[in-house]
Amino acid sequence: MSDAVGAAKVSFVADGKRVEVDLAGGATIGRGDDCTIRSPASISGVSRRHADLQFEQGEWFLCDNNSTNGTTVNGTRITRQRVHAGDTLGFGGFELKFDALAREEAAEIDDDPPIKGSILFNMDDVQAMLAGTQGGGLAPAGSEMQMISLDYDHTTADPTGFGWAIDLFTEVGDALLANQDLDSILSSLLNLVFANVVAQRGAICLYDSETGKITPRTSRGAAPGRKLAISRTVLNQAIKTRSAVLVVDAGSDSRVDRAASVKALQLQSIMCVPMIHKQNIVGVIYVDTQHRVKTFDESHLRILASLAMFAAVAIEQSRLADSVAREKAIRNRLAKNLSPAVVNQMISRLGHAEGEQMMAEERDVTVLFSDLSGFTAMSENMAPTEVIQVLNTIFEEFLDAVFKFGGTLDKFMGDGMLAFFGAPLSYSDHAARAVRAALAMRESLEQFNIARPGSPRVSMRIGINSGPVVVGEIGSRRTQRNYTIIGDTVNTASRLESAVAKPGDIVINSTTAALLDLREFNLEALAETQVKGKKILLNPFRVTGHTSPITQSVDATAAE
Repeated sequence: MSDAVGAAKVSFVADGKRVEVDLAGGATIGRGDDCTIRSPASISGVSRRHADLQFEQGEWFLCDNNSTNGTTVNGTRITRQRVHAGDTLGFGGFELKFDALAREEAAEIDDDPPIKGSILFNMDDVQAMLAGTQGGGLAPAGSEMQMISLDYDHTTADPTGFGWAIDLFTEVGDALLANQDLDSILSSLLNLVFANVVAQRGAICLYDSETGKITPRTSRGAAPGRKLAISRTVLNQAIKTRSAVLVVDAGSDSRVDRAASVKALQLQSIMCVPMIHKQNIVGVIYVDTQHRVKTFDESHLRILASLAMFAAVAIEQSRLADSVAREKAIRNRLAKNLSPAVVNQMISRLGHAEGEQMMAEERDVTVLFSDLSGFTAMSENMAPTEVIQVLNTIFEEFLDAVFKFGGTLDKFMGDGMLAFFGAPLSYSDHAARAVRAALAMRESLEQFNIARPGSPRVSMRIGINSGPVVVGEIGSRRTQRNYTIIGDTVNTASRLESAVAKPGDIVINSTTAALLDLREFNLEALAETQVKGKKILLNPFRVTGHTSPITQSVDATAAE
């Protein structure tokens, strides 16, 4: 992004090759010949002029042109939305990766010595004093640095020296309450900087302490079509010393005057203040001016330092809000398939990365297929709403049994259910968990029948098989992704349920039986059988019971 003419690039894959397109000011995406970015002919679902990328007031926006299949940002359908670096833009079956170019190259943080003749004060001391842990002036941070004490009397009518801050803090509070997303908050804070400081150019940048990378997020004052050139010497000084820096006469400072940006722009004074939250530098606010008369002074530096403290809190609050929102989205997605206990464990393992996806992988699991018997006959004399209510009641009990033993719901299919054990969390006893859940399901169905005397009896068939599967989230970005399993192990479990099990039976394959402790389960060997789609004969077993109460749950046994 630049301030007048937007600079960005997008990338996509066409014919197996990655294609990058540089943008300036805007673009049209679609399959038409007049589009800036044309979708490959092999991709369907793209309208002739599907959508526009527009650069407005320093920000990029994606606008749908009433396309047939819609436009998405990170999988969410939109009409018009701001886009940021790293976003995935969808146009029917066509996807672009958006990368807004930073206004400023990432700064290199080096070991610059202090800038002689500059004025600065330590931001850690400022925060400590405002918190009541330090009073009066500030202790010198270096012998060559002129220090500023916060008891400076900006207005003679206010002996405390803080009267100047009341209106400013009120404006900051209003800005934080009015804006939700980080970019809007930083833009509002930069507006406040320019409203209270005689700056001609400025930027707010985020800082990554691990990599040393500085990323401009909002700026003002760059020449049309140009990036905002920031004096890295001053910026380095602010970060290295953790201090608010004021260069009173940039042209006379030999260290600063050597900077290309200072020479080219003939800068007269510069200020740079680190934004610190809980001892961590999260960014910097930088301003400068060419004006020879309206230069910065100590009061301007104090204002900028105050705004920097608010900005640091705003950044962390915004990041926390984003983290909470991402966790909520992940929880909502996982909760459809997993028990709350497993969801908590998955959250701790996945973290809160935006768009976190459980990628496809091969796992050894135990698959459980169940299907109700006699339900059709029972439902013939029932109203449709009652049929759904009864099914929901039964499935609720079944789902409780699956979740109790750490299982994952794949899907409901009419009056049947598919579940599996051993993914996304691995359990060495996944086979035993599946059989325990099946026994609990059978017991809950028996209680359901007892509670409905005089009604047709409902039973079920269950088929269980253990082995390798491919498991992961599968689906289009335009539709809901489902965490599911595929493979021959799944097909075999289905055949055991439909072709071998009789009403009331729990039938397991020999692969599952081999994983069980036979002191816990009572098994009855069945005749070898050939099932559809399998050339090898199966050696199934019927589970006739359990030697002790079924009480063990996912909470009692940790995942591997």
